Amino acid sequence: MPSTKSAPSSSLFVGIFIVAVLTLAVTVYCGNLTGRFGNSHKQQEAGKLLKELPMTIGDWVAEKEELLPKTDVDQLEIENGYICRRYRNSKSHSEVFLTLMVGPTGRIVVHTPEFCFGGKNYTKEEGRTPVSFPIVAPAANAPTDDTFWQVNFINKDIQADKISFYYGVSTGQTWVAVENPRSEFSRYRFVYKMQTEALGAASGTADVASAFLTDALPTIHKHLLACE
Repeated sequence: MPSTKSAPSSSLFVGIFIVAVLTLAVTVYCGNLTGRFGNSHKQQEAGKLLKELPMTIGDWVAEKEELLPKTDVDQLEIENGYICRRYRNSKSHSEVFLTLMVGPTGRIVVHTPEFCFGGKNYTKEEGRTPVSFPIVAPAANAPTDDTFWQVNFINKDIQADKISFYYGVSTGQTWVAVENPRSEFSRYRFVYKMQTEALGAASGTADVASAFLTDALPTIHKHLLACE
């Protein structure tokens, strides 16, 4: 006589198997976002190439490497995978801070100027806007523009004091400004994030950061690898 328990047992086994597969998929997905599984060899190569970005780009000169706070480096898991420099234009004497990093997707894409800078003695002037920069030599069948978010902050006490940010994310090709980068790049284990910061008078500050990006982007593109 056939056992009446075989069908329920089979269903239970199938149910356990499905739960196990889903759990594994979620674990892998979250691990890729947070970098839980460690840096890949490709990511290490990307960090090394990033650090080889020239200290002099056209008329822009950086005298030394700056260091991010260790707490930020540890939280973002970008040790040996970032550069932070103050570039000064030898002709106009304008200055721009450049922070360029490569690291676990879920950790670095959520750290925007609005998130990190809003608690300081500055208020956001207005909503962020996308700004595009033509790519000098676009690859075949690839976008022809780099796009960054641009946002300004005004000093609460000195209204003439203004900081202008441009920031964007890249998978090693074009730079893009997207509304939900965490989900947009979820299939990548690591990505690049770049932020430029220009500090100065309320008028013209954004133009300084824009001028730097116009001059520097062709060189920066040569120091990016395709993300995985």
